[in-house]
Amino acid sequence: MSNLATALTHLSVQRYRLALRASKRFHMPQYKGSALRGILGHALRRTFCAAKAETCDGCMIAAQCVYCVVMESPVAEGHALARKYRNAPNPYVIEPADDDRDWYETGDLLRFDLLLVGRAAAWLPSIVLALSQYGTGRGTPTPFTVASVACGAGADEQMLFQAGRMTGASGFPPITFSARPRGGADSVTLTFETPVRVKQNDSLVTDLPFPLLVRSLAERIALLAHFHCGAPLADVRLASEADGVAVTSSTLQWRDWKRYSSRQQTSMKLGGLVGTVTYAGDLTPFLPLLLAGEVLHAGKATAFGLGKYHMKRRGVHH
Repeated sequence: MSNLATALTHLSVQRYRLALRASKRFHMPQYKGSALRGILGHALRRTFCAAKAETCDGCMIAAQCVYCVVMESPVAEGHALARKYRNAPNPYVIEPADDDRDWYETGDLLRFDLLLVGRAAAWLPSIVLALSQYGTGRGTPTPFTVASVACGAGADEQMLFQAGRMTGASGFPPITFSARPRGGADSVTLTFETPVRVKQNDSLVTDLPFPLLVRSLAERIALLAHFHCGAPLADVRLASEADGVAVTSSTLQWRDWKRYSSRQQTSMKLGGLVGTVTYAGDLTPFLPLLLAGEVLHAGKATAFGLGKYHMKRRGVHH
């Protein structure tokens, strides 16, 4: 097995900014990540699932199907990790715009960022096609057209899709990560903007000690890099230095929110920790991992935007 540094250097991410224009009035929950994930999944399945089966199990073309690869990400039988993981982490993250509205009137724009990891970025035209067909399809509960797909922001923004067609723009180079920290830190503060869900012994934790956070992040980064970016399997066991990093202050508190699962036909509670936590110690060896987590989120249910945080560091020496 390779080390985690190799996984970090293989990792690449593309960030796209999508805008959907409401064709009729429709309702969205206050936190839209789960609903947007549902729209994306229904759109891809409706457009690209050739078998029209309930699951992807046994499908002969699963490895070439955009729905299966992006939304299900099954681990192939015979893979070294198949006994431990039935599915790899999904190669995407949805980040809804900071928008509390729940009703969208005709012509309103529903905005969100879509991050695609590694090889999944090649599926962007298929994703846009699926969303376009789903939004205008008969019976959709959220009728919309895809108004635009862009990368970058402000003066650097490039339109990749507009007026119903791909523009041919090349976009920007992907976000990549270094295994070597620039500078150092003896203290970092993480602010979790969306609930972070981390498990220990199959139970969700109600506090976030540093060794537990970095083990969760390391596993996520290593699996994304291996399954979606072609990195060799990484050993995610971390040095004992993580045990020397302590929580010095925390405002983390549990926040519950509800989502509707169309697969299970029921409402579900999906809570996690929000707020800030400050860690002190020798943080320098862990900065590359924490910086990657800022982009790719931490914990469970990251696909629809949970575990989003930003980091401030102190005691930096360049």
